Amino acid sequence: MDLQKFLEELKNIDLYGLDREQQEEFRTVLLDNGLFEECLELSRVIYEQNREEDTAIEGYVHNLLYLDRKDDALVVLYNSPKTPAILYQEGLIYLEDELYEIAEDKFLTARAGTDFNEAIRAIDKELVGIYLATGREDKAKSLSERIFHEEPTLENFQ
Repeated sequence: MDLQKFLEELKNIDLYGLDREQQEEFRTVLLDNGLFEECLELSRVIYEQNREEDTAIEGYVHNLLYLDRKDDALVVLYNSPKTPAILYQEGLIYLEDELYEIAEDKFLTARAGTDFNEAIRAIDKELVGIYLATGREDKAKSLSERIFHEEPTLENFQ
């Protein structure tokens, strides 16, 4: 089926009536074809049906951020459960705006709430950047060394 025909048929489909797998598949088609506004609508539907689920929240927030709607993304995150994944997303937004103290607080809270090693490493790397940006080189060095000793890779050495 060509894209134009898909889009015409999609207009006549009740997005709320689709199961989650179908919604995700349709969203992927829209994303892959650069149809970000249409993708946002589907992400909103998925989010509204799954407001407590990190992946639904993150998908919607990513779409909002891609369309430069940071304020809307922050409102969604503010009204979401404060899981480590959501706190991490908030931290990234505040970090981008150079609100280091707020970002650090979000990252530290996220870190305390997870035992997932990859998430901890990602958070620690963001914290190193904050420590360097705020003149806390000793703290950055200490955390960097710990990251490297936990997983001695070239990426972690840098």
